[in-house]
Amino acid sequence: MACERCIELPGAHMFLKFATIHNIDYYYISAARAIDYKETEKTYSYFKSHIESASHNKWISIIDCAGMKQRHYSSIGLIHKVVKLLTTEHKDKLEKIWILHPNSWVRATLAIVKPFLSKETQAKIRIFDSNKLILYTDLEKAGLTGKGLLWLISVFGLEPVPGQLPLL
Repeated sequence: MACERCIELPGAHMFLKFATIHNIDYYYISAARAIDYKETEKTYSYFKSHIESASHNKWISIIDCAGMKQRHYSSIGLIHKVVKLLTTEHKDKLEKIWILHPNSWVRATLAIVKPFLSKETQAKIRIFDSNKLILYTDLEKAGLTGKGLLWLISVFGLEPVPGQLPLL
């Protein structure tokens, strides 16, 4: 179930389940494609709602950083709260965090956060930073296959436009 804001405005946060493979749900997250990217006092509750709805099953979070600009960056405080939520309440359901197209801000944020993560959580994070063909092959080797992989690759051919994704 989406958060209250995404019910009101679909695509507000661009947190989308796009595949289930071997009983693991795959979620696509993109700040540059989100309609609401400005951080407010409700942002954490929205993120928490999305995470809790995903955590009914085992899941993989695919964070696409393509097209991210400074206006899309979350504060360190918000990132800390979300990481704490993921690593405490949802650590048994969150299988992996795959980061696609990381920019220097994402890499720096990971460098800041990583020392505070358990080795188990650190092992769940993988960065995919390649051209489309290599990315396709790497994602397939990592376990994403079929229609889900084809859908995700089709997303990479599109300019990040808030609220717009190809149909599933």
